Amino acid sequence: MSAPFSFNLPPTDSFANASYFDLYDRTIQIFSTWIQDEQHSRNPSAKEDESYIDIFARFNPTIVTDICWVLFGAFMFTLIRYLLTNIVIKFMFKYELLNPKNKKRFMESMYSCIFYMGSFYVAYSIEQKEQYLKYPLRLWQGFTFADTMPSLVQFLYFMEVSHYIHSSYAVFFVNQWIHLDSIIMFIHHIFALLLLAISYLTKMHRVAVLIVYLFDICDIIMEFGKCLLKLQLTRPIVIKMVEMFKIICFGNLIFFWFFFRLYQFPLKVIHSAAVCFTHNPIELWFPLSITLYSLLLLLFLLNLYWGLLLLRVLFKALIGGTEEIEDIRDADIQSQRHKNE
Repeated sequence: MSAPFSFNLPPTDSFANASYFDLYDRTIQIFSTWIQDEQHSRNPSAKEDESYIDIFARFNPTIVTDICWVLFGAFMFTLIRYLLTNIVIKFMFKYELLNPKNKKRFMESMYSCIFYMGSFYVAYSIEQKEQYLKYPLRLWQGFTFADTMPSLVQFLYFMEVSHYIHSSYAVFFVNQWIHLDSIIMFIHHIFALLLLAISYLTKMHRVAVLIVYLFDICDIIMEFGKCLLKLQLTRPIVIKMVEMFKIICFGNLIFFWFFFRLYQFPLKVIHSAAVCFTHNPIELWFPLSITLYSLLLLLFLLNLYWGLLLLRVLFKALIGGTEEIEDIRDADIQSQRHKNE
C-alpha cells in the first residue's frame, strides 16, 4: 500500500509576505538542502533497491496504453490541422483576406487559439470545483502513487500531451522556421512535456491543472491577436474595427500575462511548493520533487523572457502608434535578415 505524500502544513501566515525575494531565498535553501542530502528524498513507497522507473511501472500499469493514446492524439491533431488549413486557407484566399506569405503563421495561430480555448475550458471546469488557486497548499497535500486520476483530468492530460507532441513536430516540419523563436519554442515544449509526464506519473496532476488554467487564457488572447495581425484587409471601416480589436487584445494580453504568468504562477504555484519544501525535512519530499520544482522555475524564466518581449512591443507602440503592434517574432525575422546582409 502506498503511503500518502503529505507535507506538514506551514503556518497560515506563510503566504502573507510572499514576494520574489522570499521565493529566491527559499529556492536557494531548497537546492542547498537537496545537494547536501545523500539519499535525495528516498520514496517511502519504494521497495529495497527499487528504481523510480520500477516504481512508476508498478503504480502506472496502463502506461503503455496511455502512450499509445497520446501518440494517436498527436496524429489526430496533425490531421485535423491539415484539413482545417485546406478549408480555411481556400476561403481566405478566395476573398483576399490573407497574404500568401502569412499562410503558415496564420494557420499556426488559428489552430493554437482553437486548441487553447478547449484546454482552458476543461482546466477552468476543474479549477472551479477544486479551488487550487484559492488554496494553493492543496497542490502538495495527501496524494499517493496509487491514486486514481479523475477522468476529466486524464482527458486534459491527453489533450495537453498530444498537443505538445504535435507542436514539437510542427516546429520543424509545419510552422515557419524563425531561428531564435523556434528554438525557444521547442525548448518550451520539451519542458512542458517533462512537467506533464512527471506530474502524471507521480499523480501530481493538481499543479498541472492549475498551470493550464493560468497559462492558456494568455495563449487564447495572444493567438487570436496574431490572427488579426496577419489579416489582409481593404475596407476602411473593417480596418478600423480590426485595429480596435488589436489594441484590446494587446492590452488584455499584457495584463493577463503579467498577472497570471509572472505574478500568480510564481507567487502561488512555485512559492507554495517552496514554502512546503522548506517547512519539511527532505525525508518528506515526494520523489522527483527537485526535478518538478526545477521545471517550474524554468517555465517561469521563459515566461519572464516573453514578458520582456511584450514590453518591447508595448514601448514601440507607445512611441510609434498602434501600427507598431506586431508579432514579436517579426522582430527576430528582421534581425536575421540584417545579419545575413
